[in-house]
Amino acid sequence: MKCQFCNKYAGFMKGFHSECKSKAEKCMKAIQHIVNVYNQDGIDFVDARQAIIDLIASNEFYYNYLGNCVHTKSDIRTNEFLIHVETSLSVYESKNRKTMVRTGLSYARYPKWRISSCKIEEMATVALTDRSIYIIGINGVMIYPYNKIVNIGYENGHAYFDVKTSSSYPHRFKIKSTENKDLLKPQNITLFLNLLCDWNNSQCIRPHPLCLH
Repeated sequence: MKCQFCNKYAGFMKGFHSECKSKAEKCMKAIQHIVNVYNQDGIDFVDARQAIIDLIASNEFYYNYLGNCVHTKSDIRTNEFLIHVETSLSVYESKNRKTMVRTGLSYARYPKWRISSCKIEEMATVALTDRSIYIIGINGVMIYPYNKIVNIGYENGHAYFDVKTSSSYPHRFKIKSTENKDLLKPQNITLFLNLLCDWNNSQCIRPHPLCLH
């Protein structure tokens, strides 16, 4: 099998070299420290984001690991830099949906709006770049630039974010791990979104400090 950190042969039924994993973990711990310092108001947004990009760019083992976590590297736009990935996630979408219905005996159809929430992905991958959040699943890839996100939060084991909409009802995506007891994945997504959207001074409900794994 191929090592997920160096992309070279790791041996029969082995997914990585221990040395490669150790080198990637050093980068991971440094990123974890930067994110937690930012969320404690200890570093500027621009400095924090650039420091993370520099760390990943200089560590080929962690860079390769992130790339191997997404289905294919072509899922990510070439002008964006991959910063964090979480896998095995359930994604729910809640918004005001329009349907065209008939009224009375008329053949004409008119729009009718209703608020609905549904699961849109069962085993999704969420990737965060320097510019956008990606939801990658069997139904395709959804991309939302950070400047389109108007709200971020964490609640009851879910990370959530709202995107711009003309409706008075929020267009919300809720993300949780497919393993109900695993709270780290949605917590990490919230903390990275908080940094990458520069929401440090917002009313975002922050979970526990970042803990990469």
